[in-house]
Amino acid sequence: MDVKRGEISTIETTRDRYGYPNYARVVSETADKTITKPLVIPSTLRRGALKKGTKVLYVEFADYSGAIIMRADGETSS
Repeated sequence: MDVKRGEISTIETTRDRYGYPNYARVVSETADKTITKPLVIPSTLRRGALKKGTKVLYVEFADYSGAIIMRADGETSS
């Protein structure tokens, strides 16, 4: 498992119990520009810190599940 870098492609419509989105898809910065399956958004970033185009660091596992670790700029709000 490697930490990867990419850009938010879409924010999924699934919501947590507080009404915030809890999954996003990311376009990888690799040459092939693959789009991930929905990745878990950590609770610290669910309140508007992510939008389409935000650069993030993320992990992806062998089964293509994964999680966003943080915004690439280190911010936690928009």
